[in-house]
Amino acid sequence: MAAAIALRAVGWSVTVLEEHARPSGAGSGISLWPNAMRVLEQFKLADQVRALAAPVPSVGGLRVPSGRWLTRTAAGSASLPDVVVLRRADLHSVLLGALPPGCLRTRVTAVGVAPAPTEAGRPTVFARGAAGTTELAADLVVAADGMRSSLRRHVAPEAGDPVYSGYTTWRGITPAGTLSTGDSGETWGRSAKFGYLPLQGERVYWYAELPAPAGRRDDNERAALLERFAGWHEPIPSLLRATPSDRIIRTDVDYVPKLPTYVRGGVALLGDAAHGMTPDLGQGGCQALEDAVVLATCVAQGSDVASALDAYDAGRRPRTQAVATAARRMGWISEWGNPAAVALRNLAVRLTPPRIALAPLSRISDWAPPSI
Repeated sequence: MAAAIALRAVGWSVTVLEEHARPSGAGSGISLWPNAMRVLEQFKLADQVRALAAPVPSVGGLRVPSGRWLTRTAAGSASLPDVVVLRRADLHSVLLGALPPGCLRTRVTAVGVAPAPTEAGRPTVFARGAAGTTELAADLVVAADGMRSSLRRHVAPEAGDPVYSGYTTWRGITPAGTLSTGDSGETWGRSAKFGYLPLQGERVYWYAELPAPAGRRDDNERAALLERFAGWHEPIPSLLRATPSDRIIRTDVDYVPKLPTYVRGGVALLGDAAHGMTPDLGQGGCQALEDAVVLATCVAQGSDVASALDAYDAGRRPRTQAVATAARRMGWISEWGNPAAVALRNLAVRLTPPRIALAPLSRISDWAPPSI
């Protein structure tokens, strides 16, 4: 939807194919760092998004399971960029509201794409709907079909399946009015991580990460988490108890290995389809929004689609792959389990000034979009 908004802003006629009856925004919460909010400013949607977000907590940082702070940062401090947190469904509603009627075709699944055989040709999408499979030709195809993209192999035939990171994430949102918290942040233990952020309506978005075999599921996810995080500081146990087990989302954390290209024959990969990354820096959705505005400006400025997509690939692939690598590195560090390594990690965090510790995140979030 972000790509559709951006391309329409530079004069393109756009059709979005969506396999569900309505984009649901399924999931829990999403964090939007300043780089993403600058894109929404370009779309003139930033105020709507901020209106759906909770106020920034007064205190945030990193703790150990006992509750002792390793590093603490006050809201609005120079070392901590402002982060907007809201329900993913609310963000989807804002983006959907920016598209005109008829732009979105629902219950249609893109099952394949044939890149243009020559620069003068046009790519073709094979779409399956209620009437069967049809062919749709376009001047540009944007493959934004997620981590397990069915279109990625048509752009980068060398691409394999996403790789399991070795750990699994659980996410949830507490029901409205059940719990509020004046702080936020993450807690790192041995081979375990838990984070939480406030949402509007006295809700809290929380997430947990643990090493686990891929594909495994527990009969009662909440009970399993309460057992694993027993003894951890409040409000962690209260957040888990407040969230119904059937509202807890469990997802194996995969990532897309580095691709040699994001473009081919009039087809561009965007978002998780191009650079699906682990959630450890909160940049997956942010980088997709960046992709959208860069793609639109390249198309607007290029002499033809082929040259525009070359510019898009050159502008996005190095940055997004570097962010994905940094996210995996952060996930690896936070999942350490050896007691000696954990003690050294915690000591290093405690002795490092917040301004220096958060410098990599600040550099990522300092990115400014081109003007459309």
